[in-house]
Amino acid sequence: MSIEPVVIIGGGVSGLHAASLLTARGVSCILLESRSRLGGRALSEKYQSGNHDAAQYFDLGPAWFWPDGQPAITQLAQKLGVAVFPQFAAGAMRVERFRLEAPQSFVPDDSMVPDALRFRDGLQSLVTAMADTIPTEAIQLDARVTAVSRRDGGGATVTLANGTRIDAHTVITALPLRIIASRITFDPPLPEELQQAMQATPTWMAPHAKMLAVYDTPFWRAAGFSGMVSSMVGPLQEIHDASPPTGAGALFGFVGIGAGARAAIGEAGLRERVIAQLVRLFGEQAQSPTAVYFKDWATDEDTTTGADLEPSALPHGPGSPLFAEAHWDGALLLAGAESADEHPGYLEGAVRAAERAVAMITPR
Repeated sequence: MSIEPVVIIGGGVSGLHAASLLTARGVSCILLESRSRLGGRALSEKYQSGNHDAAQYFDLGPAWFWPDGQPAITQLAQKLGVAVFPQFAAGAMRVERFRLEAPQSFVPDDSMVPDALRFRDGLQSLVTAMADTIPTEAIQLDARVTAVSRRDGGGATVTLANGTRIDAHTVITALPLRIIASRITFDPPLPEELQQAMQATPTWMAPHAKMLAVYDTPFWRAAGFSGMVSSMVGPLQEIHDASPPTGAGALFGFVGIGAGARAAIGEAGLRERVIAQLVRLFGEQAQSPTAVYFKDWATDEDTTTGADLEPSALPHGPGSPLFAEAHWDGALLLAGAESADEHPGYLEGAVRAAERAVAMITPR
């Protein structure tokens, strides 16, 4: 293989896994991440309370995986020795159907609650474990890619916003497909059909916002509640128990208000409404959280494009077959969760897409 490195654009789960696989095989690689941190949509907040000895970690992006049907992420977590634990789901679910009707309770059938696992120290613990398998000098943060050009004779050149140019044996893109299509210039241009397929693929998490309230204990469990909520009243339309295995309690939910309305209300206004909703659902103990975290992915320029804020269906099915093809005679490959042909958008998809791309790299 050429001494030129494989350049991976995007330091989320998919990009990190690709870099880790290449490093294990002795293949030189460079991982470029536009943020000042690794992880992409994997974002864990660290919380330390005087009431608990150990720090607690809360995810504001992806949080779960399902071992029964997602073997790739399951095996990766096991291989790296990252601690996981079952999502709490025992007890009654709360339902808010109408504004003038009191919340109702029912105990869902086991089949309605698939067995999910969470990372004990947040999804960031998986990110850190993957990063630890990659040479420090191979990772560049604050490295925004603006252009990728094909070179005569093979390979490609990656250009950064600061003007730096890096010659690559192969380029693997591991970003949301809409970000690739709208923020990076390709020379020669990518095939029109591929560009259209990228633009038509919604980015997971992009239109959403999560708010998470932390308490000293998961007090709702003692009252027989699982923490799960389905609400037509809001502002949170879906709520789950986000507590760590021991220590503090936490509830998180997806804000069921569009990005424009969220911006108009503001974070403080949303917080006030969310706490009022939690009090309706779980009583006065919910009135005084010890911390509240909020992440609006719609305002994250490294995740979201304007197209992601338009109403559309999430990519539950596989995307275009073009995502799994080698382009520019193998000099350009696609990874990233949305490009996966199975479980697109999920952590499982991110891992599978990385493995597919790495397997397609050929020597010159």
